[in-house]
Amino acid sequence: MKYDQIVASAITENLLAEGASKDAVDKYMQHCTPAIYRTTSERSIISQMNEMIMVAQDCMSLDKYDGIETNIPELNRSLNSFVMLKLPKGFSGKTMLDELRSFLGETQEECYR
Repeated sequence: MKYDQIVASAITENLLAEGASKDAVDKYMQHCTPAIYRTTSERSIISQMNEMIMVAQDCMSLDKYDGIETNIPELNRSLNSFVMLKLPKGFSGKTMLDELRSFLGETQEECYR
């Protein structure tokens, strides 16, 4: 599987996990263009990314210590609830849902299950 496919799949899973309807997510994903990857030297973004990495590593280490396998989608949802000051809605989950609604031109109710 190519990296772009992995990213698209993860976006789909995230939107569904945040409560978006399957129909809304399918419409959105049909219009997605390939991702563009860029580097950043913006310290606040790098800091937030490093914090998410540390939190994820800690969660996975605790799970390993407890003898359980980390539920990655659950961990990701948890990370979606962390404040990210550079995002329009402050949280990645809310920002993704707002982008979905904006892109589709739908009301909040139409985007949810």
